[in-house]
Amino acid sequence: MTLKTYKAKSSLSLSVPVGNGTTAYVSFATQVNGGSVFKTTDTTLQSALESYNKFGKLYVLDSAATVSTALTYPNVSYSDKESSTGNVLTFTQQSLTEQEKQQARHNIGAATEPAELENVLRYSSQVLTTIQKDQARQNINAEEYSEIITDEEMDAVLAE
Repeated sequence: MTLKTYKAKSSLSLSVPVGNGTTAYVSFATQVNGGSVFKTTDTTLQSALESYNKFGKLYVLDSAATVSTALTYPNVSYSDKESSTGNVLTFTQQSLTEQEKQQARHNIGAATEPAELENVLRYSSQVLTTIQKDQARQNINAEEYSEIITDEEMDAVLAE
């Protein structure tokens, strides 16, 4: 069997389709000297990695060697759309009594009294105009710390 080593310039984790509605979550192992690697003898996984649309951009095939022992390093998690198995978070709606809600809040250390809620920071997403974005960047002196790119440049980068 062939052990293939894939290499990325940075830390990398991705999900690749391996067929029949199954996805493999591949997490490359970070290297001390920079970058990350992933090794496997699994031919199905090798095919999936090499046919993935980011192959050659995010990661490359670094080497291939004949070995006698099956290996995948680090481990891979598989999930399947039909059964929702693997590293998938599922949500189940619950109907709790007020007493059960209080107990659940207590268990996780959540605020329960109005006085405890006074100093809570609430987050809500915002949709800003270009002028508002520019003003926000100016308010925090963002130009001093990073290169400002336009929304169109960001869209082009994300589309790649």
